[in-house]
Amino acid sequence: MSNVDWGHWIPVNNIDSIPDDALGFVYKITEKDTNKFYIGCKQLYRTVKRPPLKGKKNKRHSVKDSDWRTYCSSSGMIGEAIQTDESKYIFELLSFHPSKSTLKIAEAKIIIENIYDKRCYNKVVNLRVNVSSLMKN
Repeated sequence: MSNVDWGHWIPVNNIDSIPDDALGFVYKITEKDTNKFYIGCKQLYRTVKRPPLKGKKNKRHSVKDSDWRTYCSSSGMIGEAIQTDESKYIFELLSFHPSKSTLKIAEAKIIIENIYDKRCYNKVVNLRVNVSSLMKN
């Protein structure tokens, strides 16, 4: 295993490091007692916009780490439960992806594969993808 600080995430599927081109990852949070789970995605970095320098017009953009190591979930229902007792949950990091489009597609694919599983917390699949960005490769 590499010297990556994974926070509370457990890398699975033979993940041992963060790929250089990774923008984000797909995750699974499982409740230990009931085996209910939630699938989601999280970006590793965020873009910070700052005002332009004096005499310039364009805003300045910089990239910073997101809170991914301590991130719990965007789901209100499971997020509140995790805040109560994080030790009741398993945080698995399933896969890394190089763009927002591939990240969202991978998340939607896993949710769709599990949508009829009564243990799955996800009940909605929202997917907006810029297909032209996928065609560049």
